[in-house]
Amino acid sequence: MKKNNVVFFTLILIGVAISFLNVSYANAQESEYLTIQSKKNLETLNENPNILNELVRNVNKDLSNGASSSLESYKFEDGSEVYVGVEEKQKDSSLNQSNQIISFKAINSGSYRTKDYQAYVGYKGPGFDFKHRVSGTFQYNKTKKVVRNVTFDPQLSGTFYSKSEKTYVEKHNAGTHLVNSTGHFTALKVFAQYTTKIKVACIYNGTFNVTEARVVK
Repeated sequence: MKKNNVVFFTLILIGVAISFLNVSYANAQESEYLTIQSKKNLETLNENPNILNELVRNVNKDLSNGASSSLESYKFEDGSEVYVGVEEKQKDSSLNQSNQIISFKAINSGSYRTKDYQAYVGYKGPGFDFKHRVSGTFQYNKTKKVVRNVTFDPQLSGTFYSKSEKTYVEKHNAGTHLVNSTGHFTALKVFAQYTTKIKVACIYNGTFNVTEARVVK
């Protein structure tokens, strides 16, 4: 009787082990398939930079037409998509040289105002979902045609990735500053790395636009 029980439990353990191996193999096959599809999609982006360029043009056009936000996306054959978006918010605060003394110089120079900006690029697909956002503020003076005090706050999101970024401000000229942000996403499950780039121009007239958005393998 004991011998039969041992055989029975041994068969159960063998069955569980086989099931586990089958599931592991299926997951590995699925992961490999998703990785291949993702690589194909990113190769498409690398070979056709106009895909993202068109998305950038569209969101900038919406901003120039007075929209406070815009989101544009491109869908691949497998249902995955890459997208670019912007948001803006005009603050009412003004930064005068002095709140107590109104001088001829202050009247002529005008006041600095503060503007929020936000731009992002991302990729969404089965098993692969990451987003690179950069936001901040800048002060501008239309009369002086000057931009100053540009801040930035980069945010990288994606559950199954280790993430790192490098962001800095480049002074193109007195009236235009560029926020350059590069993100790195490493997929822990399949050991693949993706790089995102987004550049935002902060302009003296109180507007901003996206000058570049990229997702590369």
